[in-house]
Amino acid sequence: MRTVVFVLGSLHLMLASIMLLSVFVFQVGREFASSQSTSKLKAVSKTPLAIWYLFYWITSLLGLAWSPFFFVFMSMDLAVHNDTMRYVLRAVTSRRAQLLWTLLVGLIFLYFFSIA
Repeated sequence: MRTVVFVLGSLHLMLASIMLLSVFVFQVGREFASSQSTSKLKAVSKTPLAIWYLFYWITSLLGLAWSPFFFVFMSMDLAVHNDTMRYVLRAVTSRRAQLLWTLLVGLIFLYFFSIA
């Protein structure tokens, strides 16, 4: 099982490196060329996709080197590329207070029924 995770993790790290390199070459390079800033770090910070793929690459590296648990974060890539998933996440995060109060009421009812 460890061999399969290592092989697939290595393949994933290679593909994540290619994606990160392409984002840095094309999108960050375009942002750096169009802006008058002298710092490439500012160009990276203005490109959210570059920050996302840097996080993607780091979690892939941690999944390979440290623990396969870090490969779970790769499923968030669905939210980046899928419009429906993005809308669902936006709907859930924009109504946080209402969801937390609903959770609290649910826990209170669960407590009541566990006592009875």
